[in-house]
Amino acid sequence: MQKLEIYQSLWAMEQRIPGVPERPMEENFTMAKAAGYHGLCIDPAVDEIEKSLKLIPLYQEYDLKCMVNAFPYSLEELSPLLDMAAQMKATLVNIIGGVMPLTVSEGVDVVRRWMKDAEKIEAPVLFETHRDCTLNDLYYTLQLIDMVPEMR
Repeated sequence: MQKLEIYQSLWAMEQRIPGVPERPMEENFTMAKAAGYHGLCIDPAVDEIEKSLKLIPLYQEYDLKCMVNAFPYSLEELSPLLDMAAQMKATLVNIIGGVMPLTVSEGVDVVRRWMKDAEKIEAPVLFETHRDCTLNDLYYTLQLIDMVPEMR
């Protein structure tokens, strides 16, 4: 049986008001839990792994699940992000890659490499069409899906 789970993005909870400090992370978790979300989504690049791992106790305390929008900017950067996702018991990893292949055949190599890297974790992996990223536009993405039909 399928179950719909709704996750709040921590990125979307940032206020970004000049001169005003951001809410404490505990408050974001409290708000998400009170609103009935199943979990919170984080959006790390490799240099933010350590900061993200510090959230594990909050996920446990508030009984919220973790989803990861991974932002690898090289072929090698996905692996440590996947390791982090596994440590955080992520329910899903969404790849928004910063590697921009020029041709579909180069894109096939990137996607297959990352799919191979993702075999080491239990969470499902998705690839997101996103501006200025690996799957930058729909036409390119459709061509890539034809070449790698098992890509989610």
